[in-house]
Amino acid sequence: MVEAHLDILHNDIKYIGWVPHLLHALRETKFLALKGYTALCLFSAPAFEFHRLLNLELDVPCFNTNFLLNFLHNSHVLETLVIHDISRDKYFRPLEYDGTAPPTMVPNCVTSHLKSFEFRGYEDSAGEREFIAYLLQRGLALKTVTIHLKYVFNQETKYDIVSELSAIPRGSATCQLNFIDQNAVEHG
Repeated sequence: MVEAHLDILHNDIKYIGWVPHLLHALRETKFLALKGYTALCLFSAPAFEFHRLLNLELDVPCFNTNFLLNFLHNSHVLETLVIHDISRDKYFRPLEYDGTAPPTMVPNCVTSHLKSFEFRGYEDSAGEREFIAYLLQRGLALKTVTIHLKYVFNQETKYDIVSELSAIPRGSATCQLNFIDQNAVEHG
């Protein structure tokens, strides 16, 4: 299997027990997109090793740094990561992450392979800022980081966010930090 897209809708959440079995079968895929509430199904599932995963697109209905770092620790050669924070979805019911704390060492993919990171739906929560800072500081192979600012911010707040994130030291001297204003995109 080279590519897999999984998409669980909010009203299908009662059928999530089979998702870990399916992901176990897909652990050798190179491109994986976990859309909708699929990632939520992994909050209480055992960790999977993804030895060949190069590209991951992940909708996160509960932004949780420990969950993301554990996923990265198990995605050894990941080159492209796209996260879409959908936690403000009106159908969302909060759920706590049941997994273990990530190892203290930086994931191999972050220091050696991760070239591109994109964050869609950025809302400037403490967890989101922490995760972006973690990748910027430790991403030694990063070439581009793109952050899509949620449309709810006024211009002054957007300026403050861009200034704050731009001031974070980068582990990669070639890393370009890009910001996209969702309001300008949707109404432009």
